[in-house]
Amino acid sequence: MPKMPGSFWVETTDWHYVDSTGQEWKFTGTLVGASPGVKGTHWIEGNDYHYVDASNNERFMFGPDDGLKTALPGSRWTESTFWAWIIANQHKYHGHADSAHSDTHSDVAHSDVAHGDTAHSDSHTDTHTDVAHSDTAHTDSAHNDSHTDVAHGDAGHSDSAATFDDGSLQCIALSGTVCTPHGDSPHSDSAHNDSHTDVAHGDIAHSDAAHNDSHSDVAHSDVAHSDSAHSDSHTDTHTDVAHGDQPVSVA
Repeated sequence: MPKMPGSFWVETTDWHYVDSTGQEWKFTGTLVGASPGVKGTHWIEGNDYHYVDASNNERFMFGPDDGLKTALPGSRWTESTFWAWIIANQHKYHGHADSAHSDTHSDVAHSDVAHGDTAHSDSHTDTHTDVAHSDTAHTDSAHNDSHTDVAHGDAGHSDSAATFDDGSLQCIALSGTVCTPHGDSPHSDSAHNDSHTDVAHGDIAHSDAAHNDSHSDVAHSDVAHSDSAHSDSHTDTHTDVAHGDQPVSVA
């Protein structure tokens, strides 16, 4: 049998109604307590819609304020999938609630495994030696330049005074007497001997003394260090108060 749109009733603990498409819905109201009222009785109280369930317990539906409307207080109807009503100040409400749901999750603790940097030691010695070397001594040999200039000598000669020569190869002296002409005696250059000696000189021998460059780099070591292990252990646990959307459709 088809369900009549706009119908409503109480069934067990729930308020049932049928929307305009013929779909049945139910809303489980919040328990107030036992009621002397008749099962199925319903009314508006404050902002909520109350009813008495099949066990004669009072319950109420609740929902958001949809604002002021031009309607009579106490009016009620189905609107879309909801049960709607007008309270005393003409504000409209519709039954809607979230049923509790619980989201529980834990983050598994994780640990960072300790790791250590292995110590290492750089130990090295640089040693090098320059091989000694010597410059072989050398000496300039003495040399003697000996040469002789042949001596020469000028023989002495005198010029006798004469006044004139008359062409007779005779000469007349200043005193007026006839003098015997003179002849130039031959002269020869006497040998001369220039003797000089270059004093020998010697370059003093020299030797480069052997030298030895020896040096070492002092060994150095990197001191070992380790990163201390750390463990981040945490559990995130949160619980959302369970909620369920109401109303719930009924097949």
